Amino acid sequence: MDLEKLNNDYLRLKVATEKFKTILEQYENDLKLAEKDKETAENNLKVATKPAEKKKYQAELNKAIINIDYIKIQIETAKNQQQKVQEDINKIIADVKSIPEVKEQCNRAIDIRTQRQIAKFEKQKKEQEEKKENLEQFKNMIEKHPQAIMIVNNIENKSLEISKKIVR
Repeated sequence: MDLEKLNNDYLRLKVATEKFKTILEQYENDLKLAEKDKETAENNLKVATKPAEKKKYQAELNKAIINIDYIKIQIETAKNQQQKVQEDINKIIADVKSIPEVKEQCNRAIDIRTQRQIAKFEKQKKEQEEKKENLEQFKNMIEKHPQAIMIVNNIENKSLEISKKIVR
């Protein structure tokens, strides 16, 4: 299997998938508008008093119903086509996964990512331990010197006073 061909097919199908999403959104909007038209035609038919008006509004209602049915068929067709494209994409992905070189490359990429994450977490753990150790040293230093406790309490009180003034 040619990876470049598979990649090109995949990209083409991905573009088609995005196109179908846009088309389906448009059909959904068209359906909402058609349902509003039907509702309007039904309301106009209810309030119509003259036979000519009733005939006119009945024709509008029939047209709206046909339009709704047509849009629903278009939506169903687009969904079926989108499903077929998704199946083709899944087939391409399965083909790519079956290639040993690709499988090996994916495993290497996963290993590299895992190693980076492990290193990141170990670094964070080390930093947390250093912070904890520094706090312990600071706590021990304060506990050994009574005057340091008074200074820390004064700092806390002044900070509290400043924050109260800011709030006011």
